[in-house]
Amino acid sequence: RRAARGPPPIRWRSLLLWAQEQEDFASDFRYRSVCAALNRSLRLWLRNHAGRDERLGVPLTQLFQWIWPNVPCDHVAAMLTWVCLHEIDQIRQATPRLIDQGQRKGLESLFHAMDFGGKGYCTAEDIAGGRDQGIQAKLKNIVDAD
Repeated sequence: RRAARGPPPIRWRSLLLWAQEQEDFASDFRYRSVCAALNRSLRLWLRNHAGRDERLGVPLTQLFQWIWPNVPCDHVAAMLTWVCLHEIDQIRQATPRLIDQGQRKGLESLFHAMDFGGKGYCTAEDIAGGRDQGIQAKLKNIVDAD
């Protein structure tokens, strides 16, 4: 089993289908020619040079090294960082709006009421009313344990 050291390799089937599609639907003859050369080169490399592990797929770092053969490792690391940042941007949630002052005071008041002993944090048990609930704690509690 492969150690988790980055994104999974790109499956050959996916890469070859993509290269063929680029060639088939190229609108410019120069671009079509480059895509055809890429398509032929990928197929030849797979058939004549790929070892057993390399037949499973192509790591993204290998694609970078084929495209830019003399690029140093730190540049490949920077490219992977760009890919990661792009992917993070795809799932990033917008920063929620700030609550108004009245809501903040109410929330802080509730926190201080639940923060038994003034620890500066609340445990799940504190939110549920604490171990020894007096009548005041039971009235403030939003969790009904019974």
